[in-house]
Amino acid sequence: MDKYKNTPKYSFTQMGSSDEIKQIMLDEGFRSRVYKDTEDYRTIGYGFNLDEKSNRKVLKKYLGNKYDYDKLKHKQQGITREDAEILLRGIVADRKRELKREFGASWNKFNAETKNILTNMAYQLGMTRFRGFGKMIRALKKEDYKTGVKEMLDSVWREKNSTARAMRLIKRMKKANNVK
Repeated sequence: MDKYKNTPKYSFTQMGSSDEIKQIMLDEGFRSRVYKDTEDYRTIGYGFNLDEKSNRKVLKKYLGNKYDYDKLKHKQQGITREDAEILLRGIVADRKRELKREFGASWNKFNAETKNILTNMAYQLGMTRFRGFGKMIRALKKEDYKTGVKEMLDSVWREKNSTARAMRLIKRMKKANNVK
């Protein structure tokens, strides 16, 4: 019996480059059972937020009926590393499409590293919270990377929520765009 019979099929090339996926996997870490993340959300796999109501549909979209959302959420079921990666890759593909819409024509002007950094942020924060970086988004649309980096630095995300990860991404953004 094919254990992936009810799992939608997606090509990994559609779902994000290997480097960006590996970096998010390192940043998020993997847990097969639910845990509370740094903001007290119930999370599983590679940072998949089970307290976000819309994620019930996301789980079904990428893993079909293989998992019971409520059982995952209430520690009655775990997720495999392989399925967590499928879920991660699917969400990364979604975030990239959303970022492309958000940045419009500017997205195509960004170098690969800048796209990877923004995708990493959008994966971690979700698009609603990512859009809270309005000044950064506006600056990057104008290719004003210095202001974009300043807005990343002057954020609650950097100051309180994920300082180490934020600083790594900020350092990469500076290097990718020659910001001193």
